[in-house]
Amino acid sequence: MADNTTALTSRPQLPDSVLWSDENQIAIVTPPSIHIVTPTHSLPIRTSITPPRRDNPLVRDLPLVADEDVRAVHVWKNGFRHAVWSPTTCSSLHGCLLATVSLLFSVLVWQPTADPANSEWDIVLDLSDAFRTHVLECRDPDDPDDPTTSPLKLDELSRLSVLSIAWSPLAFAETLDRHFSLIALGSKDGVLTLWKFDPRTKTVAHVAQCVGSVSWVMNLAWSTWTTDADGTGTSAYMASACADGTLLVWNVAVTNDGMFSCTIEKVAELSKKDNRRISVLKFMQPSLTRDLPKRLAYGKGRKLTVWMEHSRREGEGNSLRYDTLALELPQVTSLAGIVWGLSGDELRVYGLHGQCLMIAIMAISDGTKTLIIEGDGTPDLERDIFQIPPGGITEEDGPPQNAGAADDDDGPVSTDKAMRPLIHGAATSANAIYDAVVYHAFADSDLVYLTEKHKVSSLVVRSVWGSRSGEEVEVELGSHVISGLKDPKLVRLFSPQYLMWDVVMYCVADFGQWPTMRDSFASRFLDSLRDFYITHDPGLPVRDVDGIQAAMLNLHQAMYHNSNMNALKLMNQLCRDLAAQAPPKSTLRPHVRDINVANLEALSLQYIQHVVPLIWVLLSTHPTITIHDGELKTIGLITDHVFLHLSDFSTGPVVPSLRAIHERLLAKHGLRLYHSGFDGTLARVVEVMDGGEEEDMADIVLGRERCMACGKGIRLQGLWRGVCEGGHGWDRCTVTLAVLGVVGLRSCGVCNVKIKIPTEPTSLHAFIDEKIEQCIYCGNHFQEPKKLLEDPADVEG
Repeated sequence: MADNTTALTSRPQLPDSVLWSDENQIAIVTPPSIHIVTPTHSLPIRTSITPPRRDNPLVRDLPLVADEDVRAVHVWKNGFRHAVWSPTTCSSLHGCLLATVSLLFSVLVWQPTADPANSEWDIVLDLSDAFRTHVLECRDPDDPDDPTTSPLKLDELSRLSVLSIAWSPLAFAETLDRHFSLIALGSKDGVLTLWKFDPRTKTVAHVAQCVGSVSWVMNLAWSTWTTDADGTGTSAYMASACADGTLLVWNVAVTNDGMFSCTIEKVAELSKKDNRRISVLKFMQPSLTRDLPKRLAYGKGRKLTVWMEHSRREGEGNSLRYDTLALELPQVTSLAGIVWGLSGDELRVYGLHGQCLMIAIMAISDGTKTLIIEGDGTPDLERDIFQIPPGGITEEDGPPQNAGAADDDDGPVSTDKAMRPLIHGAATSANAIYDAVVYHAFADSDLVYLTEKHKVSSLVVRSVWGSRSGEEVEVELGSHVISGLKDPKLVRLFSPQYLMWDVVMYCVADFGQWPTMRDSFASRFLDSLRDFYITHDPGLPVRDVDGIQAAMLNLHQAMYHNSNMNALKLMNQLCRDLAAQAPPKSTLRPHVRDINVANLEALSLQYIQHVVPLIWVLLSTHPTITIHDGELKTIGLITDHVFLHLSDFSTGPVVPSLRAIHERLLAKHGLRLYHSGFDGTLARVVEVMDGGEEEDMADIVLGRERCMACGKGIRLQGLWRGVCEGGHGWDRCTVTLAVLGVVGLRSCGVCNVKIKIPTEPTSLHAFIDEKIEQCIYCGNHFQEPKKLLEDPADVEG
């Protein structure tokens, strides 16, 4: 970013208060508000969420003290305690939601109204209400009190006093209806409750609970999911840390034997009761996890501990084998942030008082592993924060810009000491080469009066490859991305914008040292993605299903669960960002433009090859499918495109399926889309191609559309843009290929391709649109059009 520091108007009160989402957004949790910062390749974009104005939902159930009501509203000042990002695909835009826990113990789920980077966020789910309903439903039916109206009991109040929350990554299993995720809540009574979230209805269902401790549950964390060998279920680890110092690891298993079921079982106790609270709890983040066994890092005071699962051996069943490694960190009073490195064998830990240490997991001579301090990154951290050489900054030089330092007008400040950062948390980017750190500047002898003006902080996004050689970083980064592409679900789990952001930032930093762009890391990285696309066998499974379900699954699998297509989408994301960041006269711009055009053609070919068989199956087998003018235009445009690029479809099911579609339209509806019929037109196309008379092709494929501005014809010359004979240009719909107007559209937030929102629920358009959840060209999510007015009755006059 051009400016890597962002000033915030409030300050976190708990450690580990920085969260980096799968959609490349950073959330900073402070009591007055949650700041949401979207890092870009220039200036960051920011918005915020403030607590809703509402009473404590539990206050009406608190008992009176000596017959006096002490439940005054001012005692219950609202604010945020914790927050967590959902995995991607959960919001209405198929992006991330944000779940929050307030100081009043309410659990709310928020989603953006439009662009997540700069729009308002609204509440879509009050999980506290669902929790309260569940607690009431669990009451003894023989209780003489009315279970629906009687006040809550003290144990129920303790159960509903939620202190911590964690949202699992997405889980996929062959026998499950579709992907899912779980929300874990930790309460004052030590009980953990698990809730299944339905992204379509934005509702939750209680699926399991267990008692972890008699103490408050202060921290929760999820590992990634592992699908069972037989595909009947999936499982993940969940860690819970309590106020009494205990840390437990649970195995959460989900199966689907006709209905969704979830079990939770304690598998390890990593820390016993000692009344020293764990400050930071981090599983290795999903974007860094490949085939590595699960790993968990946590900090208690100055002690760092890493828990590592052993790979399960054949015949061991579900028994858990693991190692724990511990290290006392010098000159660190308490850990405020932990981030995992790219390889999974390194960590960066941030101390409360401004320390940054690089920790490595090293194998020693007897085969066991240990933790060592590999380097001290504190000087680099100070330089990134204060923008001066290491050694600190004195107040005679003035406070560092955006450092959250106090003004002299509001209290006495000492003038004979250096400023230091106080760290409130850290998170890392998709490929762990940029860290987001929240801090505020302070001095040991400060006597500043604590006013609202001093409750500020700052966010710095810093590169962390440090003194490592460029070649070492590039090899590790390239191999990591290529390894990730082997997972066909990669672009379903993470947006390409998130996966490629830090790669682009590294490429931009690398540009200046090469005489030609062809020698740069960006060019070499694009070549490696192209090689993967050409040589990798995606190994798509053959589904043993018939009819509409098979055709729709095949389309979805071909576009979103296909490693080769995912490589093209990452290349498109990279090319778009690099073209915007490359120097004005750079040779890289035309190079990446050519790559992007070739990729778009390959992806559109993939789409046509799988959407045509789906259209045929829908027309021939679906009982309620209706044929409108729009459907006829779509079939005609797709057929025109196939005729214009017939050599690309000479093999496969496209031409036979189109022939069957046209024959059915003629036999059942009396509709002919070509004067010479399908076969007559196809024969003429082949004749023109064999004779090299390409100029006559335009006479065969006539324009089917008219310009909405001048009424002149629009010929099909490309799948993304239509230009009329008068020169007016119009975007084309990704699904139907028809030219679009300006209303009722969804658009990709990155490459700006558009889809017309279906208006007829039984149309071909609606059935195909259901499977187009992400942009087929770059893999990012579509944005819904903004609603200017919620109700037509709001219009005056």
